Amino acid sequence: MNNTNAEILIKGKNIYLRKLSDEDATERYCSWLNDTEVNRYIETKSATVESIRNYIKEKNMSKNCIFLGIFNIKNNLHKCYDGYHDRR
Repeated sequence: MNNTNAEILIKGKNIYLRKLSDEDATERYCSWLNDTEVNRYIETKSATVESIRNYIKEKNMSKNCIFLGIFNIKNNLHKCYDGYHDRR
């Protein structure tokens, strides 16, 4: 599902960044996090759509975090995510 009504924060030639929402918690996103080639570089070792939804909500509610999805301009596919977390 693509959240096309969300505000684009940064737009480049091929990608754009926007805040992630509940609608971005998809099976596709879940499959990335459950892929051993991907998750060997991150803290998450397994995920469900519901756990991703909860994680997105938690990050979006935090005053010390910006959590963005990176999307392909041509097809609006969610390609990656990134975030900044103030660890103070």
